[in-house]
Amino acid sequence: MGFESRYRTEPTHLISTTDQAYPEWLRRCSDHPEQLFVKGTWPWGEPQLDRPSLAVIGTRHPTVYGATATQTLIRQLAHVRPIIVSGAMVGIDSLSHHAALAQKLTTVGVLGYGFEHCYPSSQLELFETILANGGCLVSEYPPAVGPRKHQFVHRNRIIAGLAQMVIVVEAAEQSGTMITVQYALDYGRSVGAVPGPITNPYSVGTSCLLNQGAVCVINGQSVLAEIGWEGKPLLAGSSQGEHPHQPVLSEPVSAKLWETLQAQPQSIDQLAAVVSAPLDQILVVLSGWELAGWVMFAHGVWMPAR
Repeated sequence: MGFESRYRTEPTHLISTTDQAYPEWLRRCSDHPEQLFVKGTWPWGEPQLDRPSLAVIGTRHPTVYGATATQTLIRQLAHVRPIIVSGAMVGIDSLSHHAALAQKLTTVGVLGYGFEHCYPSSQLELFETILANGGCLVSEYPPAVGPRKHQFVHRNRIIAGLAQMVIVVEAAEQSGTMITVQYALDYGRSVGAVPGPITNPYSVGTSCLLNQGAVCVINGQSVLAEIGWEGKPLLAGSSQGEHPHQPVLSEPVSAKLWETLQAQPQSIDQLAAVVSAPLDQILVVLSGWELAGWVMFAHGVWMPAR
């Protein structure tokens, strides 16, 4: 079955506030959605699981530092089997979902439009991987509703409402990420920020949060201490499926990247020149592949994992 057909044909379920599967902590938010459209495996069934739910969010233009921080943090949290929530967009969102999948964690992508659409189209490959590995996609919008800027702003309250703690990796001072943070604060949720280099413009937002009292997230342990999960017993691994031997190559960028790497190892600059795509988009794809074990980075070049 092709990639796009999987996303289009996956059954859609409707969860309303009267259903037991509707998370109680989201229901308590004053502006909670009355209904949610869901594709995939909804992780908050009855009984609702005793495991943390964490939102990991940030800029759509991550640096190598931001990508590494996202992967490292989620790997350090994997032993308590958290549900990783994010916005299913390019950048830190995608990296968060990929990092969760690589650790066989449940991940939930919150969309700002209905399921008859995919924005941007390059996210189709991520959606397929989420659905194939026991995760889910959720939207408050009926399937025919297309993407609109204000809807992404409004959907940020769902990201915050589904999470016990919101963790910001990289963000500009004025950004959608900060809107999600404000929702989290309004709901009484914990907010954490990963400190970054002062030369990075996407460290400005996280620095402001830290100055305002956000939890300084330097490792997984600092997250667990904030949400009261220190010393809790390790949870059994999830039942999600194994990754295939190579990625789905339905998108032109990923297909060209894979073809180029099969020929010979390449530096990130060489890949950007050959593929003719933005560096951040290439970085997100490569990071997901590295976590899944399809490629590796060594001696300054990317190559297929053997």
